[in-house]
Amino acid sequence: MNSTDPNAAIVLFSGGQDSTVCLVWALHRFERVETIGFDYGQRHRVELDVRGRVRVRISAMRAPWATRLGEDHMVEIPARNESFAIFIGQVGGASSRIGADATAYPHRDTNFVMNVHTRWRERGDERAAIKWAREFFAATAPHATGGVYVNFMPEDETERVPGAYGSNYTRLAALKAKYDPDNLFRINQNIRPASA
Repeated sequence: MNSTDPNAAIVLFSGGQDSTVCLVWALHRFERVETIGFDYGQRHRVELDVRGRVRVRISAMRAPWATRLGEDHMVEIPARNESFAIFIGQVGGASSRIGADATAYPHRDTNFVMNVHTRWRERGDERAAIKWAREFFAATAPHATGGVYVNFMPEDETERVPGAYGSNYTRLAALKAKYDPDNLFRINQNIRPASA
């Protein structure tokens, strides 16, 4: 699905009542709607088990919905015993009325952002927890725009910094070279000064 198509939507669809309402809302308003679900070994599986049947019944309710309802994507995520959270936040609204080059943040046409948090109690669990989060990221990447929100990036992902600023990166690197040529402000995800 083209993530910038204003006539298309993707619905986070578990098969439960709330996500079914969202799916019907989207089918009523968009020409093409795809669904995505996550199987991460959750205890409450009944919704995942009925997803397919709910999609079939909804598409049969109204003729236009049958042609509008597109592909279903199920992303299987390796289960973990430790604590984790998957945050999906809606963005847009007023922020989308600002030009992509008006501020450092360029992803003004993005509708949702996702952030994956993982935690561990024992130091020995660190690698497994981080590995799980990276596998989750890799499994969901084909359904994303490729953009990144800089404050959601861990410290070791420096190669993704230009993606956080998109076409603004070159301009920002030039500003950094002018006002901070020695890269004094380099903590967290850093825009490096442009080379002269």
